[in-house]
Amino acid sequence: MAADENAALRGRPKPILVKYRSSNIYVLLTASFSMFTGMVIYSIIIPLTPFMLDAMHQRTSADKLSGESANYSNQGSEFASREAGILFALYSIACGIGSPLFGYIGDKMTRRKIPMLLGILTLFGSTFIFLFATQFWMLVLARLLQGLSDACVWTLSLVLVSDTFPESVIGTQTSRVLMFHLIGSSSGAPIGGTLYHTMGYKAPFIFCIILAGVDFILRLVLIERRNNPKQWFEAPSTGSATEEPRITTTPIANPKNNLGIEEIISISSHNGDDRSAQTDAQPLRTDCMMRVLLHPRVISAILISFVHGYYTGVIETILPMHLANEFRYNSAEIGVIYLAQVLPSFIATPFSGYLYDKYGSKHLCSSMLLIAGVAMALMGIPSSNTPGRAIPLIVLTAIFGLSSSMVFPPVYPEVSCAMKTLAGKDDDTSGRSYSIVNVAYCIGNLIGPLFAGYLLNVIGFFWICITVASMILIIVPPVLLYSGEKIITLSYISKKFG
Repeated sequence: MAADENAALRGRPKPILVKYRSSNIYVLLTASFSMFTGMVIYSIIIPLTPFMLDAMHQRTSADKLSGESANYSNQGSEFASREAGILFALYSIACGIGSPLFGYIGDKMTRRKIPMLLGILTLFGSTFIFLFATQFWMLVLARLLQGLSDACVWTLSLVLVSDTFPESVIGTQTSRVLMFHLIGSSSGAPIGGTLYHTMGYKAPFIFCIILAGVDFILRLVLIERRNNPKQWFEAPSTGSATEEPRITTTPIANPKNNLGIEEIISISSHNGDDRSAQTDAQPLRTDCMMRVLLHPRVISAILISFVHGYYTGVIETILPMHLANEFRYNSAEIGVIYLAQVLPSFIATPFSGYLYDKYGSKHLCSSMLLIAGVAMALMGIPSSNTPGRAIPLIVLTAIFGLSSSMVFPPVYPEVSCAMKTLAGKDDDTSGRSYSIVNVAYCIGNLIGPLFAGYLLNVIGFFWICITVASMILIIVPPVLLYSGEKIITLSYISKKFG
């Protein structure tokens, strides 16, 4: 059956411009733009949320709360903060359910492009619902559809990158894609706030529809190298960049390493036969996913992803409310403050990928988590009565944005390395491995908004920042111990210092 299918594939005509439509650059462009589009559409409603919910409580149009003379009425603010938390939490629920589903489908389907196209169509539907929403249940439905769409985009875009690039540069390439993820999530707020403030409620969502249309075209044109005839992608034997070496990871004991775990990366050609990797990995196929979940590097990555989703959800839920209530800022001003996270991410995210490929994740992630925790704790101090008003908050937001942007990029390569070490040579489990991280992120992003939305009017903005900072700092020790190639175990500590 497999032979017949391969023969049928070899008999297919070669598509036009296949060299460019399957090139490394085009794959990276498509994955990056998909992440950017999904996160712009996700975050564009952040500065709009207080005014959308306020308009629903006033039983008026959200257009009437935009413009130069518009102000946040603070009517029903307690219910508005809870409803904002519910909206962000529902997104996380849908994303958490969709990530493993699309990860499994992506691993099993011959063409990963099909679920990606369905994902963008779902994104179109959610954006149209936002455009015409007049009741809270419509916002709920739109947010659920948006979560499902982003689960598909997030998981399969990174899988495309993993399929295309060798493991020796996967940290750098993943960080480039995640840079657009962070740019999209950060720039959506100022774009949405400015468009809403100057052109009305519908303008941000029309902008989103245009972005989604471009994204759909890019995905439609893409040709995957996976499960297509190799003859389509063959280049003259001049060592061109399109002939990437294939990377496999094999756990090998290293006499210089006293820590008990060491990964040796071996590079073989496309037609090479890595029998040792296949022999070592073969017995692990039946319970590969459970072994991956219990791998120390994966546990560390899951902790980082969970906390990253948690504090992201908290900030997105309560910071607009805090700026509107405490500083009386309008939607455009709230959106501009989010620019404090945009500029650091341009530099921090690709630099983080470079540092990961060169030095690993252990000290990189633990030090950036430490800085992020301190910055988060200090973010609760500035108020309308402190010198400089919101300026200290903006500076602290920039520091937090810089450090948090450098924490997340190493997460996916860490899981990928563990998965490729434990999985069989022919097992295609990259979709499921990345979905593990996405689910952890979504669980954190589910708990964070609910926690912040319900407690903002109970314990206040300051104490929420303190609790979030405490959660960030708590995971620093396990990340320092278990991330990276060198796992520091209790036996090692007792041997070294006992």
